[in-house]
Amino acid sequence: MTASSPGHEARLAHDGIRVGEIIAWRTWLTRPNSLHLSRMSVCYEWPILGPAKGNVRRFGIHAFKDRDQAVSYWLAHWYYIPTVLGMVKLWGEIVECEWGYRAQFARVKSLDLIYPMPSFCLDRLRRAYLGVEP
Repeated sequence: MTASSPGHEARLAHDGIRVGEIIAWRTWLTRPNSLHLSRMSVCYEWPILGPAKGNVRRFGIHAFKDRDQAVSYWLAHWYYIPTVLGMVKLWGEIVECEWGYRAQFARVKSLDLIYPMPSFCLDRLRRAYLGVEP
């Protein structure tokens, strides 16, 4: 069954397993004069205060299981657009997929790399989303 299969939403069953936060990798788009991160494939600005929210039965907050998968996705689709690589904490309802997860809630855990922009842009994003000084 694929995400585009008719009726796939109704067939997602909750198996009753409960876990704490899951740490995963993801990429965001950004703009040189912005203090915001945006999703890669959907027009959505990540909130600075509070978690990002998604409906896992439709889209959810996507993240990859490892760094290499996140970088591969970025290089295959978005390498020419200013991009940030980092980690997120996922919680709430979570669906595990082959390459990663779709979660109900996510919050930025780290912002590790920005390309092709100068590092001071990453420092500004870290201050905004993480409240840390470089």
